[in-house]
Amino acid sequence: MVFGQMPPQKDLPAVIRDAMKVCIDMGYTYLWIVKFCIDQHNPEEKQRQIRQMDSIYHNAELTIIAAAGSDPTYGLPGISHSRPRKPPPTVTIKDIHIISTLRHPQVAIQSSKWSTRGWTLQEAILSRSRLVFTDDQVYFECNARNCQESLSIPFDTFHVKDKSKFRSIMRAGVFGRGNKDKQYGLFDEAAISPMDNFFRFIDIAQQYTARNLTHDSDSLKALYGIVQEFENSKSQILQIHGIPFLSCVPNKALVSFLNALT
Repeated sequence: MVFGQMPPQKDLPAVIRDAMKVCIDMGYTYLWIVKFCIDQHNPEEKQRQIRQMDSIYHNAELTIIAAAGSDPTYGLPGISHSRPRKPPPTVTIKDIHIISTLRHPQVAIQSSKWSTRGWTLQEAILSRSRLVFTDDQVYFECNARNCQESLSIPFDTFHVKDKSKFRSIMRAGVFGRGNKDKQYGLFDEAAISPMDNFFRFIDIAQQYTARNLTHDSDSLKALYGIVQEFENSKSQILQIHGIPFLSCVPNKALVSFLNALT
């Protein structure tokens, strides 16, 4: 559903046109864009959608992340414009030629304009699968694995249940959805204790407060989906050293208080 008049495709920002092409090439039928799929002129409806961002990202098949350029006109590198190609560093030792791979995607992602925006943190934390476009390469991360364009490894090699044998050579996901020790592999929520969840939320809050918002009034709105995820978690923090955490929802306050005492 699109609210308002949809502009002609040629007038759309390059990043949206490129995202449309990616969706078509990958066989997807729908593309959800905040600007067009949330009614910006209806405050009540807009707030209702904002409160559902955790569900929106959780239920999305794939989230496309533009971690390149400073604005929507830049597009997705490799789609509407070619990526800059730099010769990789090489060294020769006798008859052995060693060629470096590209820099790890984490470097490009963390130094991007995208990573400085408050609203985009929810894309990283709440999405099940992420396809990230940087100026260097494309990076993919889901809750079970991550891979990058610069490492050509058969898909089936890593598509196994036990990924412990890869942890000596593979990093955990950029977006922190690896296991609690930040190792490569499946995010196992059952193994997460309430204190693990507590410290994870602190880490996310620290990341969020370092980001920028155009409007200060959005400071809670842009974090609401993440808060909802922790609210719905099976490993909730109900007390710290005997001091109960009370729910802000009246009908949950008594239950939270009693649970914290047990």
